[in-house]
Amino acid sequence: MALNVILKSMRQIKIQDTPELEELTKTEGGNQKHIYYNPTWNYFKELIKEKLNSEEGSRVYAKRKTDVKPVFGRLKSVFLRSQSPR
Repeated sequence: MALNVILKSMRQIKIQDTPELEELTKTEGGNQKHIYYNPTWNYFKELIKEKLNSEEGSRVYAKRKTDVKPVFGRLKSVFLRSQSPR
């Protein structure tokens, strides 16, 4: 499934009230700053956040919340040592 990525750009207001605010709207190179956001991505983030904050989502997440690094470490140590390098 491919999602069409839509990025919307918001430019900062070119004229600010004070010189300090004017400096904050510029990049290091002196160009105007841009803010990009993806409404499709934000929609899916909110959808997942709602599911995780539900009662069932919290229960499932509590079961899955474990550290997987030891499992992969054991797999690598067992399988990499048993095979000879080619």
